[in-house]
Amino acid sequence: MAIASASQGETAKAAIGGASSFSGRPDVGCTVLIDTGSTSTIIKEKIVRNRGWQSQVKLCTRVATSVAGPTPLSGEIVLSLKGLSEKNRSVVAHVMDWASNEYDAILGTDALRCVKASVRMRKYDWIVRLGTMRCRSEGGVSRSRYVGAAVVKKMDHIGADNVTQHFEAVFHTEGEPLSATGRVRHEIVIPDDRVVYIKPRRYPQALMYVIRQELKGLLDQGIIRKSISPYCSPLWVVPKPPDAQGNLRHRVVVDYKELNKHTRSEKYPLPRLEDMLDRINGASVFSILDLKAGYHQIRMHEADCEKTAFQFERGNYEFTRMPFGLKNAPTTFQRLMDEFLEDLDEGAIQVYMDDIIVFSRSEQEHGEHLVQLLRRLKEFGLKVSREKTKFFQPLVKFLGYVVSERGIHPDPGKVEAIKNLQVPVDVK
Repeated sequence: MAIASASQGETAKAAIGGASSFSGRPDVGCTVLIDTGSTSTIIKEKIVRNRGWQSQVKLCTRVATSVAGPTPLSGEIVLSLKGLSEKNRSVVAHVMDWASNEYDAILGTDALRCVKASVRMRKYDWIVRLGTMRCRSEGGVSRSRYVGAAVVKKMDHIGADNVTQHFEAVFHTEGEPLSATGRVRHEIVIPDDRVVYIKPRRYPQALMYVIRQELKGLLDQGIIRKSISPYCSPLWVVPKPPDAQGNLRHRVVVDYKELNKHTRSEKYPLPRLEDMLDRINGASVFSILDLKAGYHQIRMHEADCEKTAFQFERGNYEFTRMPFGLKNAPTTFQRLMDEFLEDLDEGAIQVYMDDIIVFSRSEQEHGEHLVQLLRRLKEFGLKVSREKTKFFQPLVKFLGYVVSERGIHPDPGKVEAIKNLQVPVDVK
């Protein structure tokens, strides 16, 4: 690897200019290693992060090869090479990290050709001319040379083959604890401070093992905890749709009917389905995402955990996360989703409770919309179910409708269920 330094006394600090909005400062430079043995220009991921340029990185799955072995790239970004030529030229730089802190970027032969650098080889050293600058090799690491680097073009894109790889953090892995967002907390307000206690029900012996396993899982995840609460609502088990192998599944639920009677109602608007479908109509590429146990990703207000209590066998338990069945749970969840949607493109992303749809007119555009959404999920600390998520689809099912480029139609499966309803035989 060849190493060059600027000749003594020269300066080359360059203003960010048109990209000042990314750095927040009018004059930003970075230490650059001029490497005539590198075919590519590379910039440290740390520098991109510190400058606030993450949103301008194009994701990729390529690997860089060097003497240190293959290194995965974090992405690509377009940089302006200010001050290195008479014209303001730019180059696509690879984004990655390396151990050395002596320089922030590597200027490869692609950039040298771009700025029409003059390289003159001599017996023991070589000289590179970059515009008005003259850099000379010294056989080792030399004094730093500063050149400006600026983002000049947005390159957000992602494909169906690499979406999960680049946003692994937003997908929940079975067996791992379910994360919780800190954006909202659920409260239960009982105006008269009444303590609601309902005697526990008896459970069929066939379901006892199911309940024990479900409660153990909730305890391990930190979704419930042991309690000494005076409140109690009855526990029950409801069937869930079979899994892919046809195995029966169950969900443990708490019947909060009596607690809900004494809970103060909160008024909050839910999205209008007709308006959502109007926005979706006309798109041709779709992705569907489903939050993993969405309610359980919202924390309970600490003072209200005791109100969610239930009993099983010889133990009392209470929820630390928002459980299903509470009166104002949909309101709290939709409030979170509305905050989540803030500043996102409503013409490309819609959310109804824990169902998220991304819709676009082209795959290129769809990739950009997905990047926006997945970054927001990561920012909010929300996890998505892998099993229920589908990317880059020509047709999807959403809220009882089949959505495609041809239009929006009722889901035949839902219609069939209505057709097959038994005719009533009595008033009851």
